[in-house]
Amino acid sequence: MSKSGYIGQSVSVSCALRQVEQVSMLSVSKDEDSIYISAPSDNPILSTNIEQLQATVNVNVDDLTFLFTFNQLSCDLEGEYTIQINNETNAKATFELFIKSKYFFSKTKA
Repeated sequence: MSKSGYIGQSVSVSCALRQVEQVSMLSVSKDEDSIYISAPSDNPILSTNIEQLQATVNVNVDDLTFLFTFNQLSCDLEGEYTIQINNETNAKATFELFIKSKYFFSKTKA
């Protein structure tokens, strides 16, 4: 899966969860580098901000929903992201984020 957006915009990635009964751990990595690991938990709902990515993550096991939102895109956010819930035993999703420039330049003859 891939998502794209313009610099300064927000972009969201959503997924339906299956066979997840609680959120004991959430981890986010970018290009195979760990960015975020949550504290251990036994909640059915997790909502957190990841300042480094200017992103918000919301997981609701009761509604079987997952939403990852980049609040303000910048060039350094482009890459491949892997989101993992509850270690390797439950849910894992990977997506690529592409950043578009709002402006383009074309050559014109004088």
